[in-house]
Amino acid sequence: AWNSGWNFGFSQKDISGAIPYYSIQVFFTWLTQSVFSGQNMWVFVWFFGLLAVMYFCIRKIPAFRDKPYMALIAAILFGFNHFQLHGWRVLWVARFSTYAALPLIFVLLVNYYENKISLFKSSLLVALIIFVLNGGGSPPVFGVTILMVIVVFCFYLAKNIPLGTFNIVKKSAGLTLVVIFLSLFFLSFWLLPYLYYTFNSYSTIIESGGGITQMLGWTDVVSLNTSILNLFRINGISFWGTGSLASGYEYLFYKNPLLNALSFLWPLLAFSAVLLAKKSQ
Repeated sequence: AWNSGWNFGFSQKDISGAIPYYSIQVFFTWLTQSVFSGQNMWVFVWFFGLLAVMYFCIRKIPAFRDKPYMALIAAILFGFNHFQLHGWRVLWVARFSTYAALPLIFVLLVNYYENKISLFKSSLLVALIIFVLNGGGSPPVFGVTILMVIVVFCFYLAKNIPLGTFNIVKKSAGLTLVVIFLSLFFLSFWLLPYLYYTFNSYSTIIESGGGITQMLGWTDVVSLNTSILNLFRINGISFWGTGSLASGYEYLFYKNPLLNALSFLWPLLAFSAVLLAKKSQ
């Protein structure tokens, strides 16, 4: 929580959530007695950890339980895709952590709504996942996770209309309250410093950075090329159109007619699964 590499040092209480990640790196360095070897172990954990998470989650789906090759394909595509290129280049641990949390929380939600797991157990596991895979202690990075939870809730709500509507709402409310309570307990080590930073230092930092207009300028950059259609085509990556990458990826995937046409296969294959799936008798 303290950075001594600049002037006389400064507080980093706003990113206290990264302490578990740095602690593991320190442990690997201590274990191997080498910074280089410790970093190799750190990369190894995330490299195979992401693949293992998706493989495990796919094998939990009944339709793929006896088809390990499908889980292997899904794991490879999950770990290696256009969105992850930059992440692997800089070993973006904050992104990897919330990225890995998505399928794990999804499986728990499905099992909970299907009455395969109890309220307390599912809430405890979700809270532990958020504790370990906390995105470096930055609440905004959980936006996609919250959206996924809303989508799952809406699916089961629509599935159980009209007779089971109240039951789904009751189950969702119970899960939400217990998860929030447990998460506040587990995440207090970084959530409290983050809130203190937000209410006491955030406005000063905004002003020193040029004001709200200057700070919001980055939204124009991260929103470049990120239309819904491009996201479905796995091409909605903002930095493809900026800097040295503009002449590489942008040309290949935005201006090359063949690759541009082939990119539409991803959403077509994904959504065709709903139509091609066999219904049980």
